[in-house]
Amino acid sequence: MNRVEIIGSGAVAQTLGAGFIKHGYQVMLGTRDKKNLLTGKKAQGPMRK
Repeated sequence: MNRVEIIGSGAVAQTLGAGFIKHGYQVMLGTRDKKNLLTGKKAQGPMRK
């Protein structure tokens, strides 16, 4: 499986991540502040903290 790691967790990172997930990629977002990470129903796919 192809993986993509995106530095950031804002609107642009979330949009890019969702697009990669649609095409079968495993996506990980990076952030300095854990409260910015998506959780629960907002998550588009598998993400690690």
